[in-house]
Amino acid sequence: MPDLNEQYQDSSNLNIRIKIHERYSTNKEDWHKWLFDHYDIKPGSRVLELGCRDGTFWLKNKERVPEEWKITLSDVSSGMLNDAQRNLGDSVNVIFKSIDIREISFGDNRFDAIIANHMLYYVPDREQAIEEVRRVLKQAGVFYSSTIGKEHMSGFNDFLTRFDPNIGFNMTKIQADAFGLEEQRRAIEALFLSM
Repeated sequence: MPDLNEQYQDSSNLNIRIKIHERYSTNKEDWHKWLFDHYDIKPGSRVLELGCRDGTFWLKNKERVPEEWKITLSDVSSGMLNDAQRNLGDSVNVIFKSIDIREISFGDNRFDAIIANHMLYYVPDREQAIEEVRRVLKQAGVFYSSTIGKEHMSGFNDFLTRFDPNIGFNMTKIQADAFGLEEQRRAIEALFLSM
């Protein structure tokens, strides 16, 4: 498995993967816009995104974000956070903060919505991470989390293996096995309901 600190020291490797999806996806609807359409975040909400990467989600939805939302964008990678800040610029309703999901540096019951897209499969102690999310989420708050399934990009991975059998790993399978679509809902519900 590749070194995540090296992979995500900044957004350069992520941008390559985003370009692959944009160029070769059979679904031509932009994923970031589609995802935004599925959020139900109320006016005046405090929003925390954990693992914001380079801010592409917010950049692509910039015109749709209500000014009254108070948004904290965070990532454990300072390089990613710097890229997000550079991409999004200054905004009165957005702050940038380095946060490890396993130790969220905010008080209890702070946020109306928490977002963690395509990142929980990287977290070594997901139970602790989800407990932290629950702690800082308001009682009536909503936790949005996206992930991949076991068949994600299987055609692309098959193509790469035919091109070079020595590539040596299927990253999407590793991620889906760690915390994929098939298990995510059950795992999060179990942890939220047990608290």
